[in-house]
Amino acid sequence: MKTIVIAGGGSNVGKTTLARKLTELLPNARAVKLGTHPPKPGKPGLFFPIDTPWSEVNTALGNCGYAIVESGSLLDDPELEPDLIIFLPTPAGRTDKPGSKRRRQRADLVRGEPISRDSLTALERRLALDEDRLQQVLIAAGVPIR
Repeated sequence: MKTIVIAGGGSNVGKTTLARKLTELLPNARAVKLGTHPPKPGKPGLFFPIDTPWSEVNTALGNCGYAIVESGSLLDDPELEPDLIIFLPTPAGRTDKPGSKRRRQRADLVRGEPISRDSLTALERRLALDEDRLQQVLIAAGVPIR
């Protein structure tokens, strides 16, 4: 299973929307959200309280090709070694959540910041995706290619 973590600088930056798009784009993908408030009815994927350890989330995911994890806080769990971290910054004028700077620094992709061709090739191998599929992921995440 490949693990993709979507972290954000704050609330309402598009984490859930991106998780849905990635779940549609990637084969045998499952979405999971860790949060402080249960999701609104009709939202797809698994939900766990914010302090749930990765081992418990991983067990609940079962056998899937890609785990799309919506939770920056889970990056603090030493058991989780994500294959890709995507960071969605807060818009100008809004305050970042605590820990946002650290999560952004760990990210492989940051919305609005270009990625090099060399990094693209490395991600293709790491995620076991062809170039076209990975480019669709980049478009969904708002990451241009240099």
